Amino acid sequence: YHKMYLPFILDSHDDSAIINDYDFMKKEFMKCDLLLIKSGAEHIAGTMISYSKKTPRLWFVGIKDSNKKYIHDGAIAATYYYGIKYLKEKGYGKMNIGLTRAFLKDGVLHYKKKWGLTVVDAVKYGFVMKPLTNSVAVKALLRNNPFIAVDEKKRFNGTIFMNPGQSVNETDFEKIYNDYHVHGISRLFIYLDGNDDGEMPPAVPSE
Repeated sequence: YHKMYLPFILDSHDDSAIINDYDFMKKEFMKCDLLLIKSGAEHIAGTMISYSKKTPRLWFVGIKDSNKKYIHDGAIAATYYYGIKYLKEKGYGKMNIGLTRAFLKDGVLHYKKKWGLTVVDAVKYGFVMKPLTNSVAVKALLRNNPFIAVDEKKRFNGTIFMNPGQSVNETDFEKIYNDYHVHGISRLFIYLDGNDDGEMPPAVPSE
């Protein structure tokens, strides 16, 4: 807790860090396994695997002294790899890799995407946005922060805003798909945030 988890969380999130206290973690530890990563004889990283719900999850992760060299050398990736390996050996076919922000450019989301994550659920809290002006700043906010939205049928949809003057061809559609599609997302909606007199893009390729 003191050598791995706390330094890493504080270093990663600064003032916005949501820290679980020691007594809470100690109590929950009775329902968890502790996976430690070694480099030589030294423990350099660790994660707790929780079994409190039906699907086991990688819960708290820590890097010793939040050492950037350990992170660069793949210590976090090792917690995922050996966590997957360990749970597979125990007979589990899937695991929960935790919450992720609903923004499609989020670094954590992209990292977890590499491990083949599927979006399966949404928490009860989220963001509600109501633009009050058609300002350049509002448009820039939407263009620079594509996000996942939940519709009335509880489906997850990618929401992307683009400049109406931007080229949109089959190659662009393929790049948008590769950049923003995540397993579990039903559809990607692309909005052109301009006037109606702009030239319409070609139809989305069927594939």
